[in-house]
Amino acid sequence: MSNVEFEVADHKEEIRKFVCLGNLSSYNGSAVTIMGKMKARNSETSITIWDGSGDVVLTADDEEFFAFLMEENYVVAEGFVRSDNQIEVREVSELDDANDETLKLRAQTALMMDKWAGVVYAQ
Repeated sequence: MSNVEFEVADHKEEIRKFVCLGNLSSYNGSAVTIMGKMKARNSETSITIWDGSGDVVLTADDEEFFAFLMEENYVVAEGFVRSDNQIEVREVSELDDANDETLKLRAQTALMMDKWAGVVYAQ
């Protein structure tokens, strides 16, 4: 019997912490997950989202990541933190049932999860 190996995307090889602008700088270089509402298209490979606590820039090396997004769309994105307010995206999905209150609550939850990271992330 032969072994079957699957390639795991680099951003899925480690725990992806829930983040918001308030704790983004703590995870520079780490894989993260963020949720937000698209505010602006900065370029074909960059957008700005509001995550319930502030503005975060999402960048990608492929323009197709953001081609389907419009302003006011809610998204969840996974990728790597590159600076205090920037995430290099590896995966992005549009959300149908989010709202601004959901974003505020998620931002508060992300900060609370930091406080209890050892329990939440089983470290």
